[in-house]
Amino acid sequence: MPETNPHCVSEIGEPLNIPVWYIDVNENFIPISLIPYKQSDSPPVTITPTGETNAITFVEAKDIEEALNLPEVPGQVDLLDAWSLYYRGRQSDAIRSLTTALEVLLEARLREYLSKAGLTEAKVESRLDESWNNFQARLTEYIRVSRRRLPGPILSVIPYINGVRLREELEQVRSLRHKIVHEGERISYPFHGQMQRAMETMTWLFNWLAESPPPRRRRLEGDPLKGSMRGVLSFAYEYTPVGVVVQQVLADVETAFIVEDELRRQLVAAIEKGSADVEKFALMAVSQLGFRRIDTPAPEENSPFFLERLILIYGDGRVPLFLHDTHESLGSDIVERIAARLLMLKVAGKAFSLALLIVNSQNGLEWQLRDVAEAVSETAAQMAVDCGIAIVTTVDLLLLIKGAEARLWSFLEASQSLMRPGRVGVEPPGFGWLGYVRKFFDRPQVASVVLDVSATVHRGDFILIRLADRYYGQEIESMQKDGADIDEAHGCVVGIQTALRRSDVGFGDYVFVRPGRGISIKESVANMINEGCPIAADS
Repeated sequence: MPETNPHCVSEIGEPLNIPVWYIDVNENFIPISLIPYKQSDSPPVTITPTGETNAITFVEAKDIEEALNLPEVPGQVDLLDAWSLYYRGRQSDAIRSLTTALEVLLEARLREYLSKAGLTEAKVESRLDESWNNFQARLTEYIRVSRRRLPGPILSVIPYINGVRLREELEQVRSLRHKIVHEGERISYPFHGQMQRAMETMTWLFNWLAESPPPRRRRLEGDPLKGSMRGVLSFAYEYTPVGVVVQQVLADVETAFIVEDELRRQLVAAIEKGSADVEKFALMAVSQLGFRRIDTPAPEENSPFFLERLILIYGDGRVPLFLHDTHESLGSDIVERIAARLLMLKVAGKAFSLALLIVNSQNGLEWQLRDVAEAVSETAAQMAVDCGIAIVTTVDLLLLIKGAEARLWSFLEASQSLMRPGRVGVEPPGFGWLGYVRKFFDRPQVASVVLDVSATVHRGDFILIRLADRYYGQEIESMQKDGADIDEAHGCVVGIQTALRRSDVGFGDYVFVRPGRGISIKESVANMINEGCPIAADS
């Protein structure tokens, strides 16, 4: 773009719905097509990897015949009108039609489920009259009588969709509709991104309410392609007394965006102090670990306990997933309640050999500062063993996923390590307890490690140090005791040279070694009790 701001002028004689603008740059007119296909002499096409072109056909005669033979879904016409208005740029009217479509469909579905529940026609109408002007009350009652769970958080590889909850999206769209109807708000073109999100999320919600079969959902296929054909203004602009002025595009604007990094950031943010979203974290985590899952019915209104959120599919078995968010350590009372729930399911003919509890304990602390040993009480951990419940903290689970991403172990090994009763996730898969870091020396960079009384380590062994925010793995290349180089150590204090720095390592950080060298943490505790030597605070 030139130094001077160019002006945009329209095609003569078209004051509204202008498909092409022109930019006047030093008396040279550059066309800017707002609807790209308007400049084409033939229908739009797709190009295959081999270079072949295929004409895009959104609908054929047989598709129209098929749609006409389907029973009409209440609100469907309003939804299609909303999309038509959206493509034509009448965005405020599109929002009004969109919310009307949802209101019409919700009333029809609620009437259907109330009738199935055995209410007479008169009682059904009476219940509907009670909430005729309260959409949220109707939605809550529909969820209660249908036992369906409103979708969300939605998982997606697209970061801005990942974590979307349709109830929250609905509240935002209805609030926007209220401003349009009662406050005279109008949606301008720069609102295009938010408008597209509203259209798509509310269509998801409509399809969920409609319980649509696949043929009906195809009515709205091709929407992303249609949207791209509308054209998007890729430059900033402002309205001035002399017309629309296009602002200069800066060439050094950073545009790189790495999807994987953003999704990883979202996973970590979901357990952060003050903004935790344990449900989103759990769904992202079990998905990344490779579990298939089945959604469960919505819990009863005002339920005193968060019932199983998902049923995980592990091999040929099924594992109910429970979630708990607490400011304190996990106590035995929560384990008792889950055990009681499992007993109820067993009586109902749904027995499970294992249940998984993901707990976000000590949520008042930054996640890197949470105490590993104090996160779950010993009583709760032992009760979980007796009741067939696996307990993993959100921090342990996050570090397991980070370790798999760093190729310290596989995602399969990480998921397998969770499938046993008791406290899980503290020991990395494929490694055993070796000891803990007592001190760190800067020159040379050496970690002083207190080995368990029954543990033996050799030069050349591969160890892991559990840091505050990740696992660090290395081979032991140099090891000293009392200032002398050694090749083997057993139940003592050793110095292990490392590339880590003092800022990386904390007092008490756990150290693990590959199987055959280490022991379990439980065995370590037993050994210390038998030896009568508690963990020292310092040398």
